[in-house]
Amino acid sequence: MPFKSILFIIVLISSFFWFGFNVRKLISYLKIGKSENRFDNPSRRLKNVLIVAFGQNKLLRDPVAGIMHFLIFWGFVVLLLAIIETIGDGLYPGFDFGFFGGVYIYLTALQDLFGLLVVGSVLFALFRRYIIRPKRLDVTGHAQFDATFILGMILIIMLSMFGQNAVQFAKSHCSIYMGRFISIQLAGLFDGLTSEQQHMWYEIFWWLHILFVLGLMNYLPYSKHLHILSSIPNVYLAKLDNRANLKMLNLTDKTTTKFGASDVEDMTWKQLLDGYTCTECGRCTASCPANITGKPLSPKKIIVDIRHRLMEKAPMMVNGQLSFVNGQWKNSKDDIITDERLTKQLVDNYISEDEL
Repeated sequence: MPFKSILFIIVLISSFFWFGFNVRKLISYLKIGKSENRFDNPSRRLKNVLIVAFGQNKLLRDPVAGIMHFLIFWGFVVLLLAIIETIGDGLYPGFDFGFFGGVYIYLTALQDLFGLLVVGSVLFALFRRYIIRPKRLDVTGHAQFDATFILGMILIIMLSMFGQNAVQFAKSHCSIYMGRFISIQLAGLFDGLTSEQQHMWYEIFWWLHILFVLGLMNYLPYSKHLHILSSIPNVYLAKLDNRANLKMLNLTDKTTTKFGASDVEDMTWKQLLDGYTCTECGRCTASCPANITGKPLSPKKIIVDIRHRLMEKAPMMVNGQLSFVNGQWKNSKDDIITDERLTKQLVDNYISEDEL
């Protein structure tokens, strides 16, 4: 087996192991929330996924941002086969889907088309964020860095794919690659090189492409773009009845020791999942009547605060196996824990009474 394949297998297994570890950790955090049944009526839930997640009908209410997001989303869906092809080439050098025959030409043409659309959408997203600067995207600090970093990674993934395909065509001029109309235009940059130089450039683009794909996958659990992983499950698990129907508190129940929610463990696992899925786009706050009239309420901030508080407190509750007994936090050994992170709570320390 070639050294490249051995090295790639190590990188691939390590990447998926770390990704699986982080996903499992995030799921474990949801378990501190209260139970709630969101698995009824699977046919209706699947219909919602097709319309909302794959059809992007909610995002398309904003034609500018919606179309941009639609192209990036479907670009990655279409280019998933290109990523699988790259992985195949890493395991078996020279692998491609050319055995599909004539269909492969149309498939590669579609990949080049969507690759171009994704590049254009990313550049427009950066232009919109830094030049047009709509109020709801006017953020600073980590939120700004995170958005820019993700867009930059997507751009490198697309450009390295074009580079990889361009060198591949320059090396072989094989007719099965004729569908790559963008890559063919770039292939001229590599025509005059020796076979060794072409091979070197192919390896550079190939490793750049796959490392950024795997890097993006493993960065998502630490990013506000976690919604790339959680949005489709969250849409499936969405509330099916009228969302304005709030669950009433039974104030006459004498067995209840606490009404409402003051911290993340008082919420349901689905409400905590909403925190994972927030894209921080600000559409909710921009449409909020209270916020528009100058009130301190920001629906986006509420959801983001829930996620931040969950990430702060849940690791202690899950790893330390803590329980709240007689007004004190105790671990599995019945020792009293006085960590500052446990004395804080979502309401007051994150979300103010004025906001509520």
